[in-house]
Amino acid sequence: MSRAQRLLDVIQLLRSHRRPVAAGRLAEELRVSLRTIYRDIET
Repeated sequence: MSRAQRLLDVIQLLRSHRRPVAAGRLAEELRVSLRTIYRDIET
């Protein structure tokens, strides 16, 4: 999966939840490491 696609997926996941979502949960749902989620959010 490309970084651009993953960033779009992160945005869609965040929009689909009504409450804040933990980075660990995002990582699980996208099947990437926690570090990758933090890097993507920083981007």
